[in-house]
Amino acid sequence: MSKPLPSRRKTSSREAYWREMFNDFSALESDHAISGWSPQGLSLRMKSYLRALPTLNLAPGALVLDLGCGAGAYSRVLGKAGFRVVGVDFAWLVAGQARKRTTEGAVDYVSGDATCLPFADDLFDHVVCIGLFQSLHKHREAMREIHRVLKPGGVLCLMTLNRRNLKATLDRKLKREEIILVEGQPQARLNTYDPALFTGELEEAGFRNLRREPVQIYPEKLNGAAGLIWLWSRLPGLGYLTARSFMVIGEKAGGKAGSPRRRGGRRENPEEQQ
Repeated sequence: MSKPLPSRRKTSSREAYWREMFNDFSALESDHAISGWSPQGLSLRMKSYLRALPTLNLAPGALVLDLGCGAGAYSRVLGKAGFRVVGVDFAWLVAGQARKRTTEGAVDYVSGDATCLPFADDLFDHVVCIGLFQSLHKHREAMREIHRVLKPGGVLCLMTLNRRNLKATLDRKLKREEIILVEGQPQARLNTYDPALFTGELEEAGFRNLRREPVQIYPEKLNGAAGLIWLWSRLPGLGYLTARSFMVIGEKAGGKAGSPRRRGGRRENPEEQQ
């Protein structure tokens, strides 16, 4: 983290704990600090998303929801690329900071709850959600809300923390997880998820054509080995042993299966954009 954790550990709810923390972070200067990442952590997550973005086949001017937008780093990138973007964060001071930092593109920000989004059904072409689910108490409700606001055939790209990571596994076994007290009951401060189970829950929520991959978050001193780390991640099963996060991409059922969205007046396949 880019700032020492608040001394408070007792809270009325998980959402209240994280909202207060991120509202505190809103006073900081950098995107990564406001979002609670290290500079390297934000950079590597952004690179993973930008590698995936061309394969989503979004039409020019597509309407995008950046859910858990933080300081607006992803919203600004998408806005500059010509998409219409709405960034949502449950920490209202953070949403305000994101608005101040955005000076170009069709981008707006609102404060909202991922489990009860203030949008109509079937509205967005794409939802990007990076780093939100580790703070949620009712993550399945958030999945259903994302599904509700996506258009049929709309695409989700979601990134969250990997429970199968060896460090996370050891921390649990050795009882080294950071704990908060929610109404007196101990809970892990960060939610982590098993990639296979999480993907299954998205399928139950109505998503199809799901694919996932590990996202390696490593120290800057290993940047020179980025190519080797990427190859390691492609090895079946093994990449998840070291990956801090993972990414899942899928579509809302209802579009024509296997039919890429139109882009620039012609049809394109994901393979053409690798």
